[in-house]
Amino acid sequence: MALGLRLSLLILLASLPVFLIQLVHDIELRKNREDAILSTAETLASLVAARNDRIVEGSRLLLIAASYLQSIRDKNAEQCNVRLREITEQVPELTAMAVLSPTGERWCVSLAGTGGLNLADREYFQATIRSGTMQTSNFIVGRQTGEGSIVFTYPIRGPTGDIESVVFLAYRTSVLSRMLNEPTLPAGAVVALLGRDGVVAARWPDPANWVGKNLSSSDVIVRAINDRRGKQRGVADWAGPGEYAFAFAPVNPPTNLTVVLGLPLTATLQEVESIFWREVAWTTLIFSLAAALAMIGAHLMVGRPIRQLSASVDALAQGDFRSGQSVSVRGSKELNFLAVHFKDMAKTLEQRQSQLVEAVKHKELLIKEVNHRVKNSLQLVASLFGLQRANIKDPEARLQFDEAGRRINTVAQIHQRLYQDENVDQVSFDRYLEEFCRELNSAMGGAGKISIVCETAPCHLPTDQVIPAALMINELITNAFKYSYPGERDGTIRVGCRPERDILIISVADDGIRLSEDFDPASSKGLGMRMITALAKQLRASLEVVQNPTGKSFVIKVPLRKESK
Repeated sequence: MALGLRLSLLILLASLPVFLIQLVHDIELRKNREDAILSTAETLASLVAARNDRIVEGSRLLLIAASYLQSIRDKNAEQCNVRLREITEQVPELTAMAVLSPTGERWCVSLAGTGGLNLADREYFQATIRSGTMQTSNFIVGRQTGEGSIVFTYPIRGPTGDIESVVFLAYRTSVLSRMLNEPTLPAGAVVALLGRDGVVAARWPDPANWVGKNLSSSDVIVRAINDRRGKQRGVADWAGPGEYAFAFAPVNPPTNLTVVLGLPLTATLQEVESIFWREVAWTTLIFSLAAALAMIGAHLMVGRPIRQLSASVDALAQGDFRSGQSVSVRGSKELNFLAVHFKDMAKTLEQRQSQLVEAVKHKELLIKEVNHRVKNSLQLVASLFGLQRANIKDPEARLQFDEAGRRINTVAQIHQRLYQDENVDQVSFDRYLEEFCRELNSAMGGAGKISIVCETAPCHLPTDQVIPAALMINELITNAFKYSYPGERDGTIRVGCRPERDILIISVADDGIRLSEDFDPASSKGLGMRMITALAKQLRASLEVVQNPTGKSFVIKVPLRKESK
């Protein structure tokens, strides 16, 4: 990081506490305003729920009073119809009243010509019969009136305590919608009264377009129905565009009604947001100007001398130690002091590099000489095996001497490659295989008989891995010559290698006779296959036998170390 930039950062870090204090203050101000709006929404929702509590209580008292009408007690349908009609005319909020038998049949109604309808399947009626208490319905539309309403039911018990009748009234939801805005709600507010099923029973504003709609897919409504009381921020299409502060409160039992009220946050917080971002902008501008002044000062007083020193460092990185020793800096006493020590360092590095270059050259020369001598010694041993073989009469013993000689020659070729290559730590394994296959073609193959084809991609192996890998390939090719082509058969042996991610894949395939289906290299009794298995374990490599339509393939997967990738 540039020194000028560091100075700027120091100034910014020194100013950071002030910036953070201002930022935290602004965030708290915004948060407090949000909390205040949520609390207001919660208070308003509770007030609306309380007003609806009074409606529920008034309906309960009206039902109780109706239950004591003599015409209802006497089950005089004609007089009962007249009395209920009088009540609904006096209470315009009601769309209908009725009295039902315990089996759900209406025997007394306020609407002419609507008797006899059975309501036994209604959930609110069944709940009244089960509980013996007052119950309310979700939003419904009357069959005769076509108006939206909420039904209240109350049981009438006889002398024995059994339910003899159920008195019923339907309350207009249009009235409920108007009452939601009494007293007048804040601008932009929305309030809805919902049943347990999520259907809007009353809403303000715009009740005509929303009453009767099911909002149970809204996350806000789901939480309101389940929790009955609470508050949250959120977005809801049914409330309007932007974010709202929602609060919900229950209308007291026995109802399943919930009040959901929303106050617009987006518009309300606009002024707070404007103040917040204006203060952030001013604070950022002041700190940016301070940082810019620091960078200009650093450029004039520190940057130029540092660049002079940096140019010498770059030259030193490229190996130009002379430039590093001639560095000259015009600047402060501290920078001149640094330049003097830099010159001394450059001189010392030049001396050390010269020593290291000589040491590396000497090491490589020694390693190549060792590999050359090892190769000569192995070839001498192979020649001695050849001389000894000439005196052996037993064909099997002569064959064993031949195989041992080939193994020794394989190792000798690796050492020859090591002192011929420039890199003494690794071997170009693909080039080695190509030479190895050419020599085997000359030594073991013959025109019109068995040929060896080498298919390789560029790859390298460390010296401690290349000898076991080469011996495995030698054994697999030898086995192919010995066992895959009986009776002077012609054929082709294919040798390949290719790197793939973190492994080197080596393959030896022939088109001779196939192996038995249960062949297992690890269980083989032959010396060659035992050697192959042991060498694979030494390399931590996997050995796989693949039966081809003609012949078979041996696939060796050698894990590559980083230096050989």
